[in-house]
Amino acid sequence: MLKLTALWFYYSSSQGFNLTIEQLIQRFQDRFEGEEYRRIALPNWNNTYLRTWLRQNTDTPKSTRGLDQEYQSDSALRNKIITACNNVAACSLVVLQPATEITSLINNIHGAIENSEMIAMADKIEPIDQIDKSSVYYTDRKYYPQRFPRMQPNSMIRSKPKSKCCF
Repeated sequence: MLKLTALWFYYSSSQGFNLTIEQLIQRFQDRFEGEEYRRIALPNWNNTYLRTWLRQNTDTPKSTRGLDQEYQSDSALRNKIITACNNVAACSLVVLQPATEITSLINNIHGAIENSEMIAMADKIEPIDQIDKSSVYYTDRKYYPQRFPRMQPNSMIRSKPKSKCCF
């Protein structure tokens, strides 16, 4: 059964012609498996990012069928997953050290996104004050130097001088 573009192609350029089944198959192969189709499918594949892929909910196996065999391998899919996740903040650590196997990589990405969502939810429920601690310490040292005693001249006067002993 034909669907979507294949159905449109059949009605627009094959219906009404007296074609044998072999000729019809050849037309479909030329259209959907030819070099021109691969050339069109490659930029679409290269422009796939995680955000757009999730938004459009495309099917990866269907989108890779139109590519050359070298782009249908597991290593090419792994590389594409890594490049697709480059612009997602939740996946930044996964992309830094990607797993070698696709299943591990997908599990790591899934875990990173879940962890990011849990952190965001926890921040909404109970936010942590973001205080710039370096400026607090600087202010304390500047205006309250007694709170942070360092080697002050008065402390050296109160201490007993050490006597030297020779044995």
